[in-house]
Amino acid sequence: DLSLPSGGFCGPASCVYVDPAVDTVKVDLDHVREAIWRKGLAEHQRRVEAILWSQQALSFADEEVWCMSPNHQSDGLREAKRLLQEQSDAQLREQRLRSELEAARSAERQKHRAAEEEGLRRARQERGLLQAQRLELREQHRAEASRRAREAEETARRQREAEELQAQQRVQSFLAQHGFQNGPAGRRRRLLKWSFPLHDAVRLCDSEMVALLLQAGADPTRRDYSGCTPLQLAQKLNQLDSHVSVAAALA
Repeated sequence: DLSLPSGGFCGPASCVYVDPAVDTVKVDLDHVREAIWRKGLAEHQRRVEAILWSQQALSFADEEVWCMSPNHQSDGLREAKRLLQEQSDAQLREQRLRSELEAARSAERQKHRAAEEEGLRRARQERGLLQAQRLELREQHRAEASRRAREAEETARRQREAEELQAQQRVQSFLAQHGFQNGPAGRRRRLLKWSFPLHDAVRLCDSEMVALLLQAGADPTRRDYSGCTPLQLAQKLNQLDSHVSVAAALA
């Protein structure tokens, strides 16, 4: 019951002014009525506060009962399971990302290693090609040098053969021209005088023919009818060093 105290009197604001000197009893009653009114108001406020506290306590009790109820516990378990599942999913995602990152790094390392191996292989191949080219070039130079040497040797041989043939022809012509029929070492006889091809070449002061006759097999120790060897004949005929070259060829 929140109504004001009964009695039919008004509050202090509705009381009429009286003269205390005239109406002393009435003034005392007004004070009593005001005190009763104030007491009723305070009681009313206490009741309102008590009701509010009771309602709040009931609300807390309902919440506690709901928290202890099976439905609430089931909801809590589901929430806990959901949180655990989210945490597990997050861990799996993180693990998968780490695995993918490690796989990418491993692939990059393998790619880098493969590139290095390919570079080394190409370098070895290039070195092998360069070495093969150097060997081939060296072999070409060797073959070219050998070919040139063979050509030079062949040219020299042909030149020697030509010179030998020319020398033989000159010797044969000289022998025929001077009446020698038995070759470079043969003797020619005319009456009581005889001579050899070397002696005739010395008398003609032909040092080149002397050398050709010696190469053809003429004997430098044979003596003519005067008893002289070709060298002695050259020394005998030497006048003002005219037969020096002939003597040098016979020495």
